[in-house]
Amino acid sequence: MRHLSILAALFASAATPTLALDFGNGFSAEGKIELEYTDIEDSSDETYLFGDVDLSYQSATTGFGGFVGIDSLFADEDDRKVFYGALSYSGDFGKVQIGAPRVALDDYLRAPILSGADFFEFGELGALTGSYLSLIAVVFEETPLGLRYDGTFGPASIGVSYHSIDEGSSSTIDFITAGMNYSLGNTVLIAGLENISAGSTSRTSVFLGAETTLDQFMLGFQYSKPEALASGVDAIEVYGVYSPTDALDFTATYLKLESGSFDTEAYGLSAKYTASYGAFVEAGYGEFSGSGSSSQANLGLGIEF
Repeated sequence: MRHLSILAALFASAATPTLALDFGNGFSAEGKIELEYTDIEDSSDETYLFGDVDLSYQSATTGFGGFVGIDSLFADEDDRKVFYGALSYSGDFGKVQIGAPRVALDDYLRAPILSGADFFEFGELGALTGSYLSLIAVVFEETPLGLRYDGTFGPASIGVSYHSIDEGSSSTIDFITAGMNYSLGNTVLIAGLENISAGSTSRTSVFLGAETTLDQFMLGFQYSKPEALASGVDAIEVYGVYSPTDALDFTATYLKLESGSFDTEAYGLSAKYTASYGAFVEAGYGEFSGSGSSSQANLGLGIEF
């Protein structure tokens, strides 16, 4: 009931014309909040409330700015959150952030999560569509301190970030991520990497992909070698999005994981309808086969701004 009350209050605010995401004078807000029900075959069902919200300031004259943000996960028996925040300076060279910026890689990878279920982003599948740092930070509720740079050079946009998380006992986990998008007309080439090091151990995940848009269709694929998830794993994701209107998206996803010890395939379908002020409803279904077969269904209600 608490989850429903929080989301209802947010929808009520969003429907108020006086609420603006661009507050003027350089202040703005962006994020996503979603209440999601997930039912996995042969497992318990669960309702989650996810949220990631940033409040930002950017001076129009000096180039200085900053933001504060939060990622949160609320379940019936488990509430977790992690805070972000950084000072920034922008110019013709790009943008530099220092403090606890968000990880660069997440803004450059584009492959959708299977069946549109945000639940998967907090598990192993999250390492295929984004940074492992984002998962580790919220699971262990540790704010990652670091630096970030983003810049645009002709058709190429790049981002690089460094973060460190205190693991306790005077030890740290260091994350270096980089992402690039290169535009070729209606096609975008995608590349990314993430290196994780702790003591003498170091692993690097690699991501390569492309997306192309054809009228109401968007097609894409991504190859990844998610060493942060497990050594020796190769993953291929192929996806397509059909948008008959600006408000409606249908997404189909095929995912294949291969290693020396297992071979898994997954199929996902989802539909998302976005109404005024970013309010949306999303439903999805996924099938897994390989070492073990299962299925899952999810239904979400939320708001993006």
